[in-house]
Amino acid sequence: MAATRIRYSQELQEAVAQHGPLSTYDAAVREAVAVLAGRFAEVRLSPAWAAPDEGAAVGEDGATLHLTVLPLRFVNPLGLTRFLRHELGHVTDILDGAFGYGNVPEDLAATPTLRRRFKLLWACCVDGRTARLGGSPLHTLEEYEVEFLRQFPGLADGAAGVAVGLWDGERPCYCCLMQMAADLAARPAASLSVAGTAVVDETRYATGRI
Repeated sequence: MAATRIRYSQELQEAVAQHGPLSTYDAAVREAVAVLAGRFAEVRLSPAWAAPDEGAAVGEDGATLHLTVLPLRFVNPLGLTRFLRHELGHVTDILDGAFGYGNVPEDLAATPTLRRRFKLLWACCVDGRTARLGGSPLHTLEEYEVEFLRQFPGLADGAAGVAVGLWDGERPCYCCLMQMAADLAARPAASLSVAGTAVVDETRYATGRI
C-alpha cells in the first residue's frame, strides 16, 4: 500500500516558516499520522487562527484527512505530535460505526454552547484512553476537572467524579455524550458520575455503547 501523502497548504507553510524548516515539523507530523497508517491516502494540513477552529475532519471521499492546526504549535515538535495524536483519537472514534458520529438526540438543539461542552466530554474520553494505553495525553485529568467545573459550574465537587468516569470508563457513544453535556448543564445534581459510570437519574444511560 502506498505511503500516506502529507500536504501543507501554502498559507500554513508561510506561517510556520519562522519556526524552522519543513523537515523539522514534517517528522513530527508523520510520526503522529503513522497511528492511522494506511487508512488515508492523503493528509492535508492548513492553519487555524483561533483555538476553536482547530480540529480534524474526514473528507467526503473518505480517503483524505483534513487537519487544521494553530501555527504556534509548530514551535514544539513533541507538543505538535501530542496534539495531532489527540485529534487522531477523535478520528478513530469517527471511523468507528459503533460510536455513531453525528447522531444528535432528536429533542436536543445543538447550540454552540452545547457543542463546546460536548467536545470537552469527548476530549476527556480520548485523553483518558491515550493515558491507559501508555501514551501522553494532550491534557491531564486534573486539567479536565478544572475545565469541567468552569463549563458546568453547577457540578461543584462532583466535577472530579464526572471527569474520572469519562477518563477511566468505557467510551460513550456520540449521542450519549451529547445528551450528557445537556444534562450536566441543566440538571447537574442528577447527573453525577458514580463509581466510574456516568448516569442521569441513575438509569438514563451508561458509558457503554448503545
